[in-house]
Amino acid sequence: MDFKKIIIALVITMTLITSTLGLILLFSENKAIPSSDVDIKDDIAYVPNTRGLAIYKILPELNARKLTHLPFDETAFGVSIVKDLLYVSGGFGLKIFDLSDDPENPSLIGEYNKGGGNQIAINNSLAFLTFMNGGLEIIDVQDPMNPILVGQFNLGNRDLDVEVVGTTLYLADPDRGLEVINGTEPSNPQIINTLPIIGAWDIWRVDNLLYLGCHSNGVRIINITNPTIPNVISAYPSDGDVYALAGDHDILYVGNFYGRIEVLNVSNPAQPSRLKITPEDFSSHGLYYDGTYAYLVGHHTQFSILKYDSDTSELRFYSIISTKSASWDLFMVIPLILTVFALIRRKKTS
Repeated sequence: MDFKKIIIALVITMTLITSTLGLILLFSENKAIPSSDVDIKDDIAYVPNTRGLAIYKILPELNARKLTHLPFDETAFGVSIVKDLLYVSGGFGLKIFDLSDDPENPSLIGEYNKGGGNQIAINNSLAFLTFMNGGLEIIDVQDPMNPILVGQFNLGNRDLDVEVVGTTLYLADPDRGLEVINGTEPSNPQIINTLPIIGAWDIWRVDNLLYLGCHSNGVRIINITNPTIPNVISAYPSDGDVYALAGDHDILYVGNFYGRIEVLNVSNPAQPSRLKITPEDFSSHGLYYDGTYAYLVGHHTQFSILKYDSDTSELRFYSIISTKSASWDLFMVIPLILTVFALIRRKKTS
């Protein structure tokens, strides 16, 4: 029996097997992305994605470790934490989890089943759920184990994000702009104003300012001192399609899909200016800011922690959890090692 031929046949067989497994793993992992939003309580981050809800532990050295993943039948898009309750929205509607006993493995206590859900906002005992095919539903969650629909609003467009200030609702609609809704009577919400800003996509509020990400139209900074008559005070032409933003009165992190992360100086909201831009593309989908650190989720990155250092003018990344795991790299390296081994063996026996 020709030992050399047997070795070569085994190498070829193992190479085909590992390459096939690697491709299967790659495509199965890609289904777990993108991550679309993030909210944080204490040192736990909750990240909805196309397979459910990922939960990460933020370690003291600012590294992050994935704790668990709660699988859903539909894509999860939005997340909001109020006290010890975690609200997750998505194609399934709304799921409510209790964080009081075990925040690392929360218990599902209530559901509102309605297909096509997108983002969620909570105000007092009401949940405001937007829908991908347009519209908003107002849900009474005073009893989180029994959510009840109390009102709805629909213009037939795509309502992607929602912010609630008192009894005033702000809806980001990429086709119509920023819609202002009077929610004084939850059973009968009424539109009272519209800012026709094409591309309205993501909303981040800081006191009486709204930061509005407007896809290919950059960023708008809006004064809502008079909540029913919002006033655009400045516009910033971003590097790409703005999908996410978060910040405070001084600094604003802007995440661009098919683009880079920008850090803006917004201490003068009438004249925002760029402080930093990353050289690489992060394809951002969601951002959260806690006053010190920004937390990023997206298409290429499942979870990252970052901070702009004003002293050094550097944007530092403390943790990056990629959507491509080391297991994929291993399956790509094994065939290479086997091929090299076969070549060396062949040279020795020739």
